[in-house]
Amino acid sequence: MTTTPAPSGGPSPAPGSPAWWLARPAAPDTARRGRGRPALDAARIVATALRLIDEHGVDAFSLRMLADTLGSSTATLYRHFANKDEIITLVVDLALGEVAQGEVDATAPAPPGGWQDVLAAMGHGLRAALLRHPNLLPALIAHVPLGPNALVQRERVLAALLGAGLPPGLAARAFTAVGHYVIGFAVQQREPDGPPLADFYRRLDPSVHPAIAATAHSLTSVATDDEFVFGLDLILDGLTRRTAP
Repeated sequence: MTTTPAPSGGPSPAPGSPAWWLARPAAPDTARRGRGRPALDAARIVATALRLIDEHGVDAFSLRMLADTLGSSTATLYRHFANKDEIITLVVDLALGEVAQGEVDATAPAPPGGWQDVLAAMGHGLRAALLRHPNLLPALIAHVPLGPNALVQRERVLAALLGAGLPPGLAARAFTAVGHYVIGFAVQQREPDGPPLADFYRRLDPSVHPAIAATAHSLTSVATDDEFVFGLDLILDGLTRRTAP
């Protein structure tokens, strides 16, 4: 089974926490056959859960929904996972595996475009994954991503930054800054304000809020993609100045 044992008889660590990931076996179980039920593979379960969460959201997702979709039973799911939270944690890591950064060798020279391009690719790749799976945002922000796919991406980006000559402290802060920006931007943009926000600004008393009145059009007319690129470029420009001799 791939359930998490409780350390020293205490409560089991929360799915997604560092202790939970450390307690997991290196390789999850593959297919297990129950009485009268077709074999289920853990990877298939997680992939199906991702599709259901994309369609229905995290709150509506349930083990019963998952079992029915798989043509199985909740008892079969419990042979692989202790609870729904474990599945959701693995679903988040599966989605993060879609972030394509390319292979980066820590001993190789910096990419032709420099470390800024590595961080830009990370930012755009992560945002693209979150746009494909916006219903995962509540689960993503619950814990620092520490699954196998998340670690692969982190290792690739940090290796590229270190290979480009950034000191470890700055490499770590650069990675974190871009990651936090992308996730925060995605959370803020999950429910677009659009026309209601523009109308709200227009109705404000300009004598009380003159600065908002002067910038109201720009606050609500910039395309989301342009706004994202502008903010990411600001971060990269700031980091570049930090590395200047």
